[in-house]
Amino acid sequence: MRERKDYLQAEKYLREILFGRKPMKAALNELEILINESIDNDTRAFREIWNNSGQWLYAPSREDTLLNVAEALRNSGGDFIRVYTYLIKNGSKRIRAKSLSQLAIFFSRLSDIERVEGLVTSLEKLKPGGDEILRARAWLYYLKGKKKLAYSGITRISHPVNDDIDLLWRVKEGAPSVQGFIKNYKFMSRATGEPLRYTEIGDLLADKGMKKKAAKYFNLALKVNPDDVRAMFMLARITSSTALMQSLSEKKGLYGSMAKVMIKEQEIKKHILEM
Repeated sequence: MRERKDYLQAEKYLREILFGRKPMKAALNELEILINESIDNDTRAFREIWNNSGQWLYAPSREDTLLNVAEALRNSGGDFIRVYTYLIKNGSKRIRAKSLSQLAIFFSRLSDIERVEGLVTSLEKLKPGGDEILRARAWLYYLKGKKKLAYSGITRISHPVNDDIDLLWRVKEGAPSVQGFIKNYKFMSRATGEPLRYTEIGDLLADKGMKKKAAKYFNLALKVNPDDVRAMFMLARITSSTALMQSLSEKKGLYGSMAKVMIKEQEIKKHILEM
């Protein structure tokens, strides 16, 4: 059944073994494989299998799978806190550090400074070194409004993940220079495979008066997505392109309305000059 990716049917057969008597190691191993494969291939099936039979996998020897489960539950709205809490109590140093760091990020997003401080303190007691402590501290600095320290911490991470890019943009004001920020952002983007945010880069450069460089990124944004009205609007403003502004004015929404107003303003100015 598993080979045919019929995960739910495979789990039904396994459940008969698991609940019929003390589970054999072979059955637990098969359940573990089923969980990991369904995480990668069928989120709905994973959630159902985990809810039905996941309790059998709570064992320190299966900590890597439990870490995968926690991440999958975090992404799909399940009870990941319970899994991370178990790993913090029973996992190896590496897994405990990872779990503490992930919970610190979660509670940072909820602006729960007190909870994050407690998690960072527990993490520091482990003395794990490496990315996990840098990541957790950076989020705590961000919560406390210390963007320079947060930026310094997050840019020292060796193996970035998507959460790091999220934080990097939140603390961009802490960067010594916009060019330095863009360099660090591009490094993280390459490392994670996340597409570059061309429009947002263009906005940063435009705010600093670097219009020529900003125009380059707005053009790149439009190549990726020709319907990016923000990029179109900013490029029209920077280059004073009447044709681009006219094209934008035909679109619905805020930027289309703004383009119409700006075209009207230009017509009025032109009329005044001709009087």
